[in-house]
Amino acid sequence: MTTLEMLPARTLAEVNEFESFLRRIRPLQDIVNYTLTHRARLVRPIVSYDASALALSFVPAVEDRDHGVDGKSNDSYSYQHLRSDLYDIVTEAGCQLEARYTVPSAHVTIARFVRPVGWSKKKIEESSIFHKRARELVTTIEDINQELRSDHWKRFGDPSRGEWVVGQEKGLELMKGRSWYGKGESVIVGKGFH
Repeated sequence: MTTLEMLPARTLAEVNEFESFLRRIRPLQDIVNYTLTHRARLVRPIVSYDASALALSFVPAVEDRDHGVDGKSNDSYSYQHLRSDLYDIVTEAGCQLEARYTVPSAHVTIARFVRPVGWSKKKIEESSIFHKRARELVTTIEDINQELRSDHWKRFGDPSRGEWVVGQEKGLELMKGRSWYGKGESVIVGKGFH
């Protein structure tokens, strides 16, 4: 899940220069460990899809309750707050960010849909096998979502009902290079919590 995109479509030399600059201005540990003191909960997972992709999407939790005085469990702090804070930390350090696009959702891309080699869009639209497979995929996704909405989470061994606190088990990770879909080079990983 991308929390903050900094420099898309740049050369490796430019990215390395940016990394060096960021290291001089702000300790990277401060950034990747930010979730140790700023807990953002994501809830109600659902498999979402459109014509181009399939993703596991979450709803940022924002509630008016506070579980403790440690400043770590305040439910009024959302995923959008986390993204905004990280943006502010990096830009206040003097780094200008250039995101490809801003996606306010909290999602993990599962798959991208591509056209088979040699197939035109028209050929796909006219193909009954693609229509059949698309219907089967949508039915499967809806079955999964029905299960995700159910009260049967205990059978998965997790009574949290799909709640995830960003930074749980593993902190934020600063990646560089082509970091889409699990690729790229890990620069530093933050500490997680349980």
